[in-house]
Amino acid sequence: MLSILVGAVIGASLAKPSVGPLASTIESTSLARRSIRVSAEGRASSKPDIAYIHLAVETVSKTAEGAQRDNADKMSRVISALKGAGLSESDIETVRYSLAPNYDYQSKPPSIVGYTCRNEIRIRVSEILRSGSIADLAVGSGANQVISIEFALSPELRGKLSERALEAAVEEAKAKAGIMAKALGVRLKGPISIEQTSVQVPSPRYATGLESVTPIIPGELQVTAAVTATFAFE
Repeated sequence: MLSILVGAVIGASLAKPSVGPLASTIESTSLARRSIRVSAEGRASSKPDIAYIHLAVETVSKTAEGAQRDNADKMSRVISALKGAGLSESDIETVRYSLAPNYDYQSKPPSIVGYTCRNEIRIRVSEILRSGSIADLAVGSGANQVISIEFALSPELRGKLSERALEAAVEEAKAKAGIMAKALGVRLKGPISIEQTSVQVPSPRYATGLESVTPIIPGELQVTAAVTATFAFE
């Protein structure tokens, strides 16, 4: 979106030299009116450099103790395998744990027929290409649900892309103002003001419906920055 503010010529009533505060007011108003205001966007993209694998171990038993015990055994094997693959304890996070009774609603009144224990974890993988093999390893070790693989930008990479997008937005704003000034037959001067109006960081991208051996194609994520700038002209 482009918008332009072009100042009017100061009238004959201001032809005489002015002094004091009035002179500053007239100069400031004239400068503000002889200006071009533009809005611009800049973009920067990169492949994600981090992946989060969401998976779960779910067990069912006739007793609560049995469901918990079976779940703990399977999850211990999963975590041990992940650590054996080079992941640290800080890369593995429990995000949800539950133990709930299962009811037979055909009986009157409904009766408990067993228990389901569910332990959901999130695994951080800094090597994107290993995401598929890590998911397969977890499943082979006892995980029975792969919920999703989430591709994201690390804080460091997100910061670099934001800077590049902002630089591109400023350059675009300058180019737009130059085109408008040329069309008007005036000379563009320096910027009066510039404001960053937004930075949009992409939402994580997910891969679901995974199969062994899981292929991983993360694609690219894009950061967008927007600015509004005002340039003086003469």
